[in-house]
Amino acid sequence: MRKKIITFLDASDLEFSEATSVDQALEIISAGRAAGARLDGIVIDWAVSEVAGIEFIEKIQAQFQPYVPALITFGPAQLDPTRAAALHRLSKISSVRYAPSLERLLDETVVLLHRVEDQLSPLQKSVLANVRQIDPHLSGRKVLIIDDDLRNIFALTSALEHHNIQVIHAETGRSGIEVLLQNPDTNLVLMDIMMPEMDGYETTKAIRKLPGFASLPIIALTAKAMKGDREKCLQAGASDYVAKPVDLAYLVSVMRTWMAGLGVPSGLTARTGSTQPAGFRLV
Repeated sequence: MRKKIITFLDASDLEFSEATSVDQALEIISAGRAAGARLDGIVIDWAVSEVAGIEFIEKIQAQFQPYVPALITFGPAQLDPTRAAALHRLSKISSVRYAPSLERLLDETVVLLHRVEDQLSPLQKSVLANVRQIDPHLSGRKVLIIDDDLRNIFALTSALEHHNIQVIHAETGRSGIEVLLQNPDTNLVLMDIMMPEMDGYETTKAIRKLPGFASLPIIALTAKAMKGDREKCLQAGASDYVAKPVDLAYLVSVMRTWMAGLGVPSGLTARTGSTQPAGFRLV
């Protein structure tokens, strides 16, 4: 897998070091720092160890403050909630991103390391073009996530930002309403139903009473998938309903439908099929 990652990312602007464990990586990094070598980025494969990976990121952030190298974790498409929570916490300290595929991993290195795309191979340029395909119904739109679980916020934000969607969020129903009033240009709301105090039903009803938000698309997200719960969401004013665990491809499809103005108002779910110099060092 190390060889595959390097082959996929390799270009004339990168110099690689390899490690088979986080301990070996720390040794390589320490030796490099002692020799005055610059480290620009680190790719961590979750297969090494998710627990050790989190501890490794914490150590790197502590050692390199205030200039921490970009950290990209590479793992499965379905991000485990515990990992998502840890990555969300660490991303507040420095640039920590999650890549569920080699294609997204390439894109993250280009963005975080400010790589010059002219130095990439034709194949790499083609991969980036496919990853960055812009959907006119999603690109540039603003989406509000209201969810009391930061793990869900992080996972959804990471996925939606790759569609060029601007994401804002709130962790309670009341703060969600405040954020919405401060952002009247919001195009869609992803509403968690099971929240303490003011739940998603109450929050949705309150939003529908606000001037100018009667037709704002609100997609309810809930772990319950029984028919009665779905109807309750729609009766509260939700535009559509997506059950958890969220299938991201399906969620994006539903969002596209509503932001394209093709939603079904009757309550039927609509389904649709710091520029840096060249020569970066990546561990």
